Order: sequence, then structure tokens, then C-alpha cells
Amino acid sequence: MQNMRHLISTCLLLSISMAASAQNTVEGRVLDKYGNPVSGAKVQGKGMTKYEETAIDGTFVLKAPVPIKRLTVTAIGKAPRICKVRRGQNNITLSDLNWYNEKQDKYRWFVLGQIGLLSSDARDVPLGVMFGRSRKIGWWGKVMFSGLPSTEGEGSIYGYYSGYNDDYYSRTGEIKTGFFSVSAGATTRIYGPLQCYYGAGIAIRKVAYERADDNGNLSYWKEKKRSFEEPVIELGAMVNLKYVTLNIGASLIVPRIMNTIHFGIGYTF
Repeated sequence: MQNMRHLISTCLLLSISMAASAQNTVEGRVLDKYGNPVSGAKVQGKGMTKYEETAIDGTFVLKAPVPIKRLTVTAIGKAPRICKVRRGQNNITLSDLNWYNEKQDKYRWFVLGQIGLLSSDARDVPLGVMFGRSRKIGWWGKVMFSGLPSTEGEGSIYGYYSGYNDDYYSRTGEIKTGFFSVSAGATTRIYGPLQCYYGAGIAIRKVAYERADDNGNLSYWKEKKRSFEEPVIELGAMVNLKYVTLNIGASLIVPRIMNTIHFGIGYTF
């Protein structure tokens, strides 16, 4: 009877020991999307420094002093993957690394040329530059400019001004417009190379009309109604294709019902 108890105790201890060992040992195989083995892949417990490389048939055995809950698997030319540990054999499939699933593992600078389109009767096209650094979270700045016309005074195209007769009849019909904006904000990675950017700044628009005085002398005057200095809210998206980055965004000028669409292309390094 005593021998039977001893045998049962020994079997229980052996079972507990094997179970504990199994929790700290993970076996599996790494495959590509076609089911072919991936050799030389790096397999490690998430947050751990120890790792194992897969054999020529894609198999691995990873042991750790503490239970392994998640695995991080990386291989050359493959998108990295994090997966939960399952009991028994862990078969892990890696996808090919492409521009749309590549994660940016370090901060990179970008400089983009910009062109803007104003949703108004502006006769100019603002040009500018957008720059910054991005990773999972980053920052950016942008300047747009189309030249602000010089003026000798300000008034309204309609109505009276400074003793002149009806201003409408003293103008020649020539109009110059100009635009300037500066803004900055943050970037957030959405997926792979796709990022959104958002921020705020200030926009200046100047409209000048040509007028003639009583002697027929011509000069440009700032038109008060359509000229402004207002805050602007920026929203947009960027896509990084290796060393080339594209962007498109909108600038909402508050409180006026007016916005600009800007887009550009540039270099990432």
C-alpha cells in the first residue's frame, strides 16, 4: 500500500514537472504564405532577449526560464509578426514584406514640395514646402506663399471711401490676389506607410483692386471685405513609398467658409 502511494506521488510530481516545463518551452514551424519553410527566422518571446533561429525545415524549439505568452518572429524579406503561444505545435505564417505592410522602425525626415488650390476667386496658386520627422508619432511644419500685392491704402469696392465718389466707378477692373499661411502639427501612423497629419496655423489673404483718382493716376488698394488674417485648421494624409512621400490635405480657414486643398511630393531620408 505504501509502495502504491509512493508510485502515485512520483507520477503526480512528474506530471507537474512536465507541465511546468511545457509552459516554458515552445515548439513550432515558420512557413511562408505558400507553405514553404522559412529558415533562419528569428523567434523570441515578446519582451525577452533570448531567441532561436529556425532550422532548414523551418522548425524551432524555444526555451525560457519564465512562461512564454507571445512570440515575435522576424525574417529577412518578411513582415514581422507577433502571435500568441498555443499548446502543442505552433505553425506561424509570414507574409512577404511590401511597401504597404513595412513598419517604420526609426524616425525619418521628410521634405515635400507643395501646391495649393484656393476655393475662392483667387487668381494665384500658392506654392510651399512641408517638412518634419515621422515614425509612429511625429511632427510637421508647412509654409505656403503666392506673394502678397503691395497697396497704398484700403477700402471697399462698393460704397464711399475718403471723400471719393462711388468707389465702384473709380476702379479699373484689375485685381491682384495673394496668399500666405504657416502651420504646424503632429503625425500619426495609421497602417504601414499610411499616416495622417493634423494641426493649426494662420492664413493671410490679400485682395487688391486697381483704382483711378480724379487725375487718372492708377494705384492698388486693399479690398477690406475679402482680405483677412484668420486661424486655419489642417487635416491630411501622407503615404511613404520607400524614399518618396506623397501627401494631400485640406486647410479649413476659420471662421470663413473657405478652404485650400494642398498636395505634394518629396523625399524621405
